[in-house]
Amino acid sequence: CFYEMDLFTKAVASLDYSLQLSNNLSDDLRYLIQRQLGLIYFKKGDINSSLNNFNLAYETLKELPGKSTKLAEAYNDLGNVYKKQNDFERAMEMYFQAIKEIKRKKNNKNFM
Repeated sequence: CFYEMDLFTKAVASLDYSLQLSNNLSDDLRYLIQRQLGLIYFKKGDINSSLNNFNLAYETLKELPGKSTKLAEAYNDLGNVYKKQNDFERAMEMYFQAIKEIKRKKNNKNFM
């Protein structure tokens, strides 16, 4: 994987190409691609692009059935970006939302 090898330009190009094909991809896969782009931009320090991609991933995720299993991950990603922007209030909101989703998931598993 280019991302793991710190080859960010190639990783972004590959993921962007995948998104161009996204009409033929499931929403779940589109979410994963958008999230990976957010992670790459975050690691590169491009916080605005990171936030944009994490927001796109979150919007895609909202359309998925069974989304609650990934919502905590999405809220955590957004919290990390807001923290990096020194927007600690919004970061805490996102982290609390992540905790809420984890608790909901845990409670649902207990009753299944």
